[in-house]
Amino acid sequence: MALSSDQWNIYHYAFGENEEFMALVSFDETAVGKENQQGYQRCIRLVFQVSDDLVYENGLIHGKANEALMLVENQLIQLLEQKQVNCRFVGRQTYYARKEFVFQVEDEHAFSHAIRDYISSLKEYRFETVVSNGWDFFNQKISPNLIARQQISDRTLIETLKENSNADKPHYFEHHFRGPKTGLQSIQKELEEEKFDLLSLTDDSLTMAKRYDLDEDVINQTSEFMILMSTHFKCSYDGWGAGTEN
Repeated sequence: MALSSDQWNIYHYAFGENEEFMALVSFDETAVGKENQQGYQRCIRLVFQVSDDLVYENGLIHGKANEALMLVENQLIQLLEQKQVNCRFVGRQTYYARKEFVFQVEDEHAFSHAIRDYISSLKEYRFETVVSNGWDFFNQKISPNLIARQQISDRTLIETLKENSNADKPHYFEHHFRGPKTGLQSIQKELEEEKFDLLSLTDDSLTMAKRYDLDEDVINQTSEFMILMSTHFKCSYDGWGAGTEN
C-alpha cells in the first residue's frame, strides 16, 4: 500500500521576534482540501530534535544531519508499508532544530506498534510523539495559505523565466489585482509611492508594474506584500507576469 502520492510541494516561512528563524514545510497536494480528507481522523506527529551543533543560525538542520533524518523517514515508511498500517503520510516540516513527520492514521495502536522498536533504536535524537484529533493540525500548520501558495507559484514562474529569458537582466514585472474600484485605487496609490507604474485601471481590475531583478527572495517578499495589501483593501491579488525588454 502507498502511504502518500508523488504530488508533493514545498514552501518556507520566517518566524521569531525578528523573523530570524526559518521553517521548511513539505506537503502532499492530494491531502489538501476537505474533500480529500475522508477518514484517517487521528493526526500523529513524529518529532525528532537534533543537538544545537547540527543546526544553522536560522534553526534549519545541517546537510548531513538532515540527510540522516530523511533516511529515518524512508525507514519509517517502509515499516508502515510492510506491516500494512492504514495511514497516510501527509507532511513534514523542519524548524528550530526539529524535523517532524506528519501522519493521518486510522488505528493509532497499530501505527505505534509498527514503529516502536525502530524509534527506540534512534538514540541520537530527542523524540516526541504528538497526537491530536482530526485534520486540524494539517489544515492549520501544513496546508499552504495564500502566501505559501503564491510562493509555490512564484518558484514555478521563476524557473520558466530562467529557461526562456536572460536571467541576469532586470525584468519588468506586471502585478494584477481585482476588486472594487475604491480598493484598487488605494492599492494604486500605495504602489505608486513604491515607484510602480500604472499600466491599467478599470472598474474591477488594476495592473501595476516595476523593473527589478529575477531574485526569488525579492519576488517572494513582493508577492507577500501584494497579498497582504490586497486583503487589507478588500481586493484580491491575481499574481504577476514578467519579461525582459528589448
